[in-house]
Amino acid sequence: MHLPSIGTRLYQLVVLMCLLVGLAISMLVLKRVDSHIQERTQEVLRLDKALSSLDADEEAALRGETVAMPSGHLRISEHFKGHLTPEVEGMLVTRGGIFDQLLVLTRRMENEHTEVFSKLLDITDAVRYIHQHHATFLQNLVNREAISGPSPSGRDPQRKLNESANTELSIIRESLNIYTSLFDIHAVFFKLQQAGPEGVGELFQKHMAKFNAAITAFEDYSLDAQDGLLVEELLLTGKNFEQSFSGLVEMARERVRFLQLLDQSKAALNVTTQKFLAEQEAEVRKAQLWSDILQTTFIAVIVLFAALFIAHCSQMSRAVKRIANEAHMLQKDLGHRVDTDSAWFDEFQAVFMTFNTMAGTLGHQMGQLTSLAFNDTLTGLPNRTHLLHRLEYAIAASRKTPDYIFAVVFLDLDRFKIINDSLGHECGDEVLRTFGRTLVECIREGDTVARLGGDEFAILLENLRSRREVIQVVKRIKARIAKRISVSGFGLIVQASIGISINPKGQKPEDILRDADIAMYDAKKKGAGKFKVYTPRLGEQALRVLNMELDLRQAIEREEIEVYFQPIMELETGRLHGFEALARWSHPVHGVIPPSKFIPLAEETGLILPLGRLVLSRACGYAGRWHDTLGPGVGLIVHVNLSPKQFCDAGLVQEVARELGTHGLPARLLNLEITETMLMANAINALGIMNRLKDLGVGLSLDDFGTGYSSLGNLRDYPVDTFKIDRSFITRLCHDQKTEDMVQLVLAMSRTLGKEVVAEGVENAGQVALLRSLGCRLVQGYHFSRPLSPRDMDAFIEFGVPRYQTA
Repeated sequence: MHLPSIGTRLYQLVVLMCLLVGLAISMLVLKRVDSHIQERTQEVLRLDKALSSLDADEEAALRGETVAMPSGHLRISEHFKGHLTPEVEGMLVTRGGIFDQLLVLTRRMENEHTEVFSKLLDITDAVRYIHQHHATFLQNLVNREAISGPSPSGRDPQRKLNESANTELSIIRESLNIYTSLFDIHAVFFKLQQAGPEGVGELFQKHMAKFNAAITAFEDYSLDAQDGLLVEELLLTGKNFEQSFSGLVEMARERVRFLQLLDQSKAALNVTTQKFLAEQEAEVRKAQLWSDILQTTFIAVIVLFAALFIAHCSQMSRAVKRIANEAHMLQKDLGHRVDTDSAWFDEFQAVFMTFNTMAGTLGHQMGQLTSLAFNDTLTGLPNRTHLLHRLEYAIAASRKTPDYIFAVVFLDLDRFKIINDSLGHECGDEVLRTFGRTLVECIREGDTVARLGGDEFAILLENLRSRREVIQVVKRIKARIAKRISVSGFGLIVQASIGISINPKGQKPEDILRDADIAMYDAKKKGAGKFKVYTPRLGEQALRVLNMELDLRQAIEREEIEVYFQPIMELETGRLHGFEALARWSHPVHGVIPPSKFIPLAEETGLILPLGRLVLSRACGYAGRWHDTLGPGVGLIVHVNLSPKQFCDAGLVQEVARELGTHGLPARLLNLEITETMLMANAINALGIMNRLKDLGVGLSLDDFGTGYSSLGNLRDYPVDTFKIDRSFITRLCHDQKTEDMVQLVLAMSRTLGKEVVAEGVENAGQVALLRSLGCRLVQGYHFSRPLSPRDMDAFIEFGVPRYQTA
């Protein structure tokens, strides 16, 4: 057969190369066009989404749900820099400037309202004090009239008594009028804050006139020095209210103007952006047309290339067959053969086998390293890194498929430390392995169980049919782990606190795991074996707790925690017996934070130790100063609460001795309060700690008595001086005969054991009368005094208090 000439072959190769180059260029251009179309489409979607998010951020900032200014217009301008028209960018800047001014004005109004409301609360407390003070005095007058009866010498004393009573009644009436006016003024400020400036001016002037008239009428009565000071403070506060109201009205009107400007800016920006988006869509359609043309050209080039290639291959095939026939004839003539058993082939085969063995060893070692990197060595389960990788796949699947549901279940074993401490770490490790196997048995194929570290596990549930299926899995796990397991010969029941994060959108794997962890800790606060589903509110609460922890740590370091003192009174004589030191925290932004919030936080974070040291030091300091002022003949006892961590602290006794010596306070004037729960939790060491404290000479009180589980034998053995009856009993004292019998039993038992008793939470005269009839000697509560600052306590001690009326 005739072979193609060299010129023909070169021509065919050139044609094929040109076709290949054209094919490659077509593919690159087509890919570039498709990429341009996707970028334009995504850019349009992102811009539309960014503008919607900007509206939501601005509304949230104006409602006060975000602390910092969002400055969303800056983010959009930077993110889409070079893609937006100058007109759109200019409108974004204008809108941002208007919003920033509006937000600053809104924050100023909120701060002004907060300051006004704080003043209202303070002055309301002052008026309440006047009312309670004169009401108590009036009650004493009525009791005196009832006891003394008609005067045998004439009616002058009786007439003066009646006049005094009428005067006190008039003062009480006017204080109620002032009190009502303050509530009305508070309502006007609240209406101004919520509804705006329209229609509130006349209403404010009306209530201020009523407020001033009530104060004027109040001045007509002869008042003592303290009431006079309060009246002057009321007059000054009224003037401040008028100034504040005028300023707030002006700011409210300015805010309305800014809102109108912002709405106009939004409308103009929407029109411009819609025009810009329409132009972008037109460019996308144009690019799509070019893409279609290139695709058609690309297909035509492929068809032409295929035809030429087939023709060339057919021609080459015929040439190859002829060459093969000629080679076969030549081999047959020469009798050529190849010796495959030569030495070089054996050497090559040996080298190949060695290389194959090394490759196998290296692959095994790589497998071990991969296992160590992605699996837990104790349980063999996937570890945190493995779980995070699986979470990335689940997040990607949920983005592609909107109906894709997945969830993370975070588990933490309850009281696992007790197992480790009592049975040993080997037993604890076996519990972890058993628990891991149990979790694997409770899930479906395709789900992931991982050990995160310590006693923490996590489960990734993927491709769920509904959110309800997550709860079913959790209930199945709770039922399974509730069964008794045998570990090292011990029968154990293991419980776990569980947090759940279901199908979170737009988050990182670490954030999803964090959300489930937050939900788990919230469940743990409610007791062992509980579960909780994460909500954004839990995340905000966790952030608030974190910020509060940082603020509390700073307040303790700067010694900004104040110590207040609540008097403890002798019921029969009305004399001051002592006082209880209580921590108070005035936050510079959030105001007064109640102890019920920051004390548990301090105990949870370990800040309770420096906080307790600060309270003990200041309590001993003030008590030592008052002892020096009153002299050794008057012994006022200061009561200081101990937290469980303080009580177990090895340096407690030395710290107490140091504070007593530093402030010159006799040990007998310090009484440390502990709870029954603290004694039961540390029963082994409690007696030794208490005896060392008693060796110093300080007193010990059993606080919240009646709410714990201590036995009578322990009460006899513990060197406690005082029982403090919990306020929950005193609250029900006048309404429940069983409670009255229990209090009477505690008083009788304390007399038998030679202990003192303090009734906490006494708030009304009925409780006072019943406690006196039962023989209670010491009382404490708001009926006598609220907790006082050191300055107010100075006045309380210096000027004394009226003795309790025994009639």
